[in-house]
Amino acid sequence: MKPNKYLYVGIGAAAAIIAIIVVSYYINMPAKSKSNALDLDFTYNEANSNLKTSFQSQGISMSSPLKFTKQLDIDKYCNFFTDAEKQKLVEYCTSTEIKDEKGNFLGNVHMVGSQSAPGAVIAVLQSNPTMDNLDKIKIVFGTMTKELVCDCWKDVKPGGYDTIEKWIDALRDFHTSGDKPHSKSKPLALDSKHLQIELTTNKDGYLWKLLLAR
Repeated sequence: MKPNKYLYVGIGAAAAIIAIIVVSYYINMPAKSKSNALDLDFTYNEANSNLKTSFQSQGISMSSPLKFTKQLDIDKYCNFFTDAEKQKLVEYCTSTEIKDEKGNFLGNVHMVGSQSAPGAVIAVLQSNPTMDNLDKIKIVFGTMTKELVCDCWKDVKPGGYDTIEKWIDALRDFHTSGDKPHSKSKPLALDSKHLQIELTTNKDGYLWKLLLAR
């Protein structure tokens, strides 16, 4: 598959959210044990395949993943950590492109971690200034949560939010009510994993990010 320039832009945009959230889970862990301890309970192939199938059933297409295994490629496209020791834990990463039913580019899903399993899954999606595709963003974030965490949000109501959609709406309302360029939710715990969303104003409108990790 020919690499898409937008995909690499998305990889770069995802760096901040990984550095902010995932690094926090590394702080109190011995360096040699961090990789396995942070592995999520699915493989890259399982996660990408399940997401692709579920997205397709909802009118969203997801490309086959680009896979980065060579150190030079990882350093270039998956260099998410400012701490060199933490960056060494990134042994493998995959990136996919997401489009809506009309073929419009929505964003990317990135997975990064050890050779055996990802330690973090990140969605980076772009909205225009009027957020016309907010329904698609809710589908993507909701599908990722259901497929990679659990279909249990309504039972747990993490953070007091009845639905994922209300969680997204709350961050949108908070962010657009002021003139701050960047906003983020508190991390929410769900089924032994953590979720966090961020919203950043950029020249094209708004950049949405979802991170899923231990």
